[in-house]
Amino acid sequence: MEKIARLVGGRSRFVFLVSSWILVAGVDHAAAATWAPAGLPGGRVVALADDPFHPGTALAATAEAGIYKTVNGGAAWSLSRAGLTDLDILSLLADQNIPNIFYAGGAGGHIFKSVDGGATWSATPADPGAPVNVLVMDPRPGPTIFAGTGAGILRTTDRGATWVARDEGLVDVHVQALAIDFSLPQTTLYAGTPAGVFKSTNGADLWLPARDGIEQTSVHAFAIDPFAAGKVYAGTPAGVYKSVNGGSTWTLAGFGLATPDVRALAVDPQDGLTLFAGTFGGGLFRTVNGGASWTAASTGLGNSVVEALLFVSAPSRALYAGTGDRVFKSLDGAASWSASGEGINAALVTGIAVDPATPAIVYGATLGGGVWKSVNGGQTWAAANSGLANLFVKSIAIDPAAPSTLYAGTDGGGIFKSSNGAGAWSPASAGLTSLTVTVLAIDPVSPATVYAGTPVGIFKTPNGGANWTDFNSGLETLEILSLAASPSSAGTVFAGTPFGLYRSANGGLAWALVNGGFSSPAVSALLFDPRSPATLYAGTGDTLFKSVSGGAAWSPAGAGLTAKGITALAIDRLDSSRLYAGSAAGGVFRSVNGGASWDAMNDGMTDLRVSSLAVDPASSAIAYAGTAGGGAFRMGAATGCSPGPATLCVNGGRFRVEVAWRAANLGTNGKGQSVPLTGDTGAFWFFSANNLELVVKVVDGRAFNNFFWVFYGALSNVEYTLTVTDTATGAVRSYSNPQGTLASVSDTSAFPGGPASMATGGAGSSEFPLTPALSRREREKSAACAADPTTLCLNGGRFQVRVSWRAPGYPAANAGQAVPLTSDTGALWFFSNGNLELVVKVVDGRAVNGKFWVFFGGLSNVEYTITVTDTQTGAVRAYFNPQGQLASVADTSAF
Repeated sequence: MEKIARLVGGRSRFVFLVSSWILVAGVDHAAAATWAPAGLPGGRVVALADDPFHPGTALAATAEAGIYKTVNGGAAWSLSRAGLTDLDILSLLADQNIPNIFYAGGAGGHIFKSVDGGATWSATPADPGAPVNVLVMDPRPGPTIFAGTGAGILRTTDRGATWVARDEGLVDVHVQALAIDFSLPQTTLYAGTPAGVFKSTNGADLWLPARDGIEQTSVHAFAIDPFAAGKVYAGTPAGVYKSVNGGSTWTLAGFGLATPDVRALAVDPQDGLTLFAGTFGGGLFRTVNGGASWTAASTGLGNSVVEALLFVSAPSRALYAGTGDRVFKSLDGAASWSASGEGINAALVTGIAVDPATPAIVYGATLGGGVWKSVNGGQTWAAANSGLANLFVKSIAIDPAAPSTLYAGTDGGGIFKSSNGAGAWSPASAGLTSLTVTVLAIDPVSPATVYAGTPVGIFKTPNGGANWTDFNSGLETLEILSLAASPSSAGTVFAGTPFGLYRSANGGLAWALVNGGFSSPAVSALLFDPRSPATLYAGTGDTLFKSVSGGAAWSPAGAGLTAKGITALAIDRLDSSRLYAGSAAGGVFRSVNGGASWDAMNDGMTDLRVSSLAVDPASSAIAYAGTAGGGAFRMGAATGCSPGPATLCVNGGRFRVEVAWRAANLGTNGKGQSVPLTGDTGAFWFFSANNLELVVKVVDGRAFNNFFWVFYGALSNVEYTLTVTDTATGAVRSYSNPQGTLASVSDTSAFPGGPASMATGGAGSSEFPLTPALSRREREKSAACAADPTTLCLNGGRFQVRVSWRAPGYPAANAGQAVPLTSDTGALWFFSNGNLELVVKVVDGRAVNGKFWVFFGGLSNVEYTITVTDTQTGAVRAYFNPQGQLASVADTSAF
């Protein structure tokens, strides 16, 4: 082989300065300022309707995103909301007599009608002035539709042309559920309210209490047994109640329901004793004995919130479940479920957090779907809800010093904390008197200090969520909309409320009003400039304001912000004059001059109701926007590295490393085959998996010079080109090694970085386990060389390799820690097991020149001495590397 022939003839040492020979090509890719969907699939599905005339066709209503339609049994869904002026749809109804007619009830008090299968909608004259929670139809002669609203019951006998109120006898007009008993000749209805059940036997002309045994129990759902007249089930926060006498008396039939808060009910249309109950937080339950006992039926369901259930008979008997993040379908009576929500992109994204050390890792908080995590910059997402008991997440915060630590504030479930990158969550609410947490803010100066804004004030923890205490002295209102902690002054915090902005300089012990000059008192978004801590931005219900005096004085900074209601703010940490503002209905605006002027940038945005924003800390070209019902959007090129046979992903997956090699005299070439070693380091082999040729590491050096560093050490003098890509920014660095050169290289200005994190990545990272290629038996099979933590046994165990090193500030003698890789090759680390410093291999070259050869490649310029001992002969070779030198060595006459 050419590389062997060129090395024969003696011990050679090649040391080069990086600048003397490396061909480095850097390319920064800036994407156009357009948005593209960034996944976060699904959305909260609250109502379902089956088309009785077209098998496989159904509609799904989503909170905040309108209506979706499937025509193929749930295999795919598409938007079906043209003409809807209210996208928060709570109820759906299909006309049982005329094809293609549907009705939809909105949270804003509108009832919409479609005559073309949901393609277009128009508002009917109904105007209850309250949410339309439920719609039902009696299809018998003279078809009648009833609407249960937050202000009573409406009835139409002309398919929505006119509506009349029918509330006589209703003690509580907040109607949450309606059902018709079709087993009786007269139109008999049940109405569920917070005060129990009411019944009408004359088409809603008069209502009477039917709540003996269920008084003052809030009723959210009904189901009627089609095979037994008068048998009715009611879903309540206390479980399922049952009546066998038309509502005259009720008894609890919820034994076995692990979570009693029942939001949806469905009776099997072929078996009246089989009933399904969807709960708010506990998934789905099934009874086969009319409610005498219940068992969990959530296998594969994927979400603990079930708010809608629908049986369809064609094309196959199926049960649909509308959950907190999508539609699921079962064909076996809920024994198993499969996701059936492809195309539903309706997630309400309440927060986006980007890992400051590894920007390809992005977290999305959703209302109903919990927390989602992407490791490739939003290309794909996975639910990250293990231990998260409440999936209605209203806020999320990531620890800037330890990005694997996150906090999630929920709507009614308190605060949860994860210490392993959302791998698992645990409750962290001790001391909270409100379990609804609107906003979270971590003190950047003291990250164990976290502030939580709630509807009843501000709470603070000094110990990472172990306990919380309220800090509300001086606050005239306790409803907290926004929070921001100073990046330079511990204890300086701002709080936005509906009635003004408050500041505390002592960690919340006292608050003072500081919104002089605001044209609107409601402060819904706050943002510090991390590079100029006295600069602060406040988004209000009117426009944006800016302070350059730490909040002492404010001036308008909203020129060009044509949309009112600023809901989110974000800043480019690489260029703090570049800002983003999200609005409640006008999309995203950007300023490139510190807020002096703004321009809309909504190309590609299909939902302009922006609820959250984030900017990639390592790339000015990449930003994320969460919407109030359209999922997440991303601006800029895709990030993330996908490992493969010829691709290394290092430094938390941010950097992609590839090698192309060529052996000219053999007429061969190929791609280096990757061998992951640690989170920062990997190797490549060219000709044999047992013979590593090149070791590469990418280190986070931002804490020292605001760059990521590339090191590599060669064990080969074959021609190769090493290409390293920063997937977060698109920047590329290429390093070319000419034939015959054996080199170690250090490039400490390889990739410019954003803010550094000392807690993860870089030289100190040990997050990723080592992956030695040999088993313990293989490493210890030779009695001549005894492997131990500081000893490598190479070439079948014949050669013993040890390393001693010295560095300023460390004791005079330190032993390198051994990491076996293959039978011929091993590595050593000095400071951290995530950061390999040296790779050594011993090759049997006796067939060529009668010698054993020693190669090593340095990834460190620390002073060290390598000692290689032939345990069969006792011969010893020592290789000394002085402080400040980075070298690769080939000794083809070693033994």
